[in-house]
Amino acid sequence: MMYQHQRAPLPLEQVKGVPQPVVALLEVLLQKDPTLRLQNPAELLNALPKVTDAVKARRTITHESLRESADQRLGASEKAIAILTTLQDVFAARRVRLILWAALVLVIGGGAIRPMVPRVCLEIPIAKYQGEHPEMNAEFLAARNQVLRKVEGHPADATLPSALGLIDAYLGRKQDALQETKHAVEMLPVSKDAFHGPPLVVNLEIVYALTNEPDLAFQALYVSIRTPASGITYGQLKLDPRWDPLRTDPRFEKLLVQLAPKE
Repeated sequence: MMYQHQRAPLPLEQVKGVPQPVVALLEVLLQKDPTLRLQNPAELLNALPKVTDAVKARRTITHESLRESADQRLGASEKAIAILTTLQDVFAARRVRLILWAALVLVIGGGAIRPMVPRVCLEIPIAKYQGEHPEMNAEFLAARNQVLRKVEGHPADATLPSALGLIDAYLGRKQDALQETKHAVEMLPVSKDAFHGPPLVVNLEIVYALTNEPDLAFQALYVSIRTPASGITYGQLKLDPRWDPLRTDPRFEKLLVQLAPKE
């Protein structure tokens, strides 16, 4: 697997029909040489406007131009928020939005996720969104069991059962997913850790959404949108496909209105 990662070409046939600027961004993020990738979230946010502008104008872009954009200084936080909140219109198709989401996970969450779970676990939600049946994939199940062993081997680490719960939600293991993410929240409640606790609550909310428990999801979300360390923002709710099961509910639109950037 490591040989394939380091030497095999990217399977670009799987993104056929995706706008070229999005593919170019994905290629830069997955460069074999780590020094040629975007190095941090700030660089990714700097590069995104070039991608969105090129998609709108139906232009192509090069890896070099993306890296040049990434090297520029990031503007004000309001500018970054505006960039993210316009992506929904540019990347309207779920497949394109999913690829961008996976790229964001790899760059922003990668530092925390890679040591915690096997990278193949990131492919589980992608397979689910593409209409496949990840619960029938032996490699996914083996990766899930690897995470379970980590949970058992590190009983004091609340992030591990939380991650396992998200994986189980995509594998159709509803009761396991709910039990694991609830246990993580109980292990590290917000009242005990106001910084690391809120993201665990958000994972529970996502599991509620993925397992057809919308009332519980919204009940918790109303609290999370007022919790700074939760990471719940207008752009995140607008773009993240994990919230898709809630989008047709009128309560979801009300949440977006509350979080929308003010003029």
